[in-house]
Amino acid sequence: MMIRFLLPLFICGMSSGFAQTIYLKGGVNVSSLDYPSGVTVSSSSQTDFHFGVGVATEIANKLVFQFGAGYSRLAINPVSTSGFLLGSAVFKYHPIKEFNFHIGPYGGILISKDPSPGSIYGITPGVEYYFANNIGVGISYLYGLGESAAKTRAFQFSFIYRFNSLQLKNAGY
Repeated sequence: MMIRFLLPLFICGMSSGFAQTIYLKGGVNVSSLDYPSGVTVSSSSQTDFHFGVGVATEIANKLVFQFGAGYSRLAINPVSTSGFLLGSAVFKYHPIKEFNFHIGPYGGILISKDPSPGSIYGITPGVEYYFANNIGVGISYLYGLGESAAKTRAFQFSFIYRFNSLQLKNAGY
């Protein structure tokens, strides 16, 4: 359901002008399941990959709104991962131009044939640091919410590439 909401906003955001910054990112997920108290399951963290694309636009001084979409393999049971198509909409605060904090909702739909929940959603806080004009690293935490008995939790470690844009030029890059 979240994807149905985020996809049109993502498309509108990409087509509304040239001041937006388009980015690519990819990296490693370390995910696990969080079970309710009283449920004992022997499991460990599972490592897999993610990649995606997005668009960011400045909405105020030091404040950016970003839409993203991508593919991510996340824990779905104690011993395996499964593929999800994820979308997110986050607000980023830049105390300095090279660094930001971000937080916002995410949602995803299962696209593998594994028997697991068909969709996930939650909140994703994180940080990013750009050590060059267009290249940076980031870490985000996917905190799953919802009605299922076990909720996916994941750290995403990412390499990020931003394409040159008017927005970056105006920010001094």
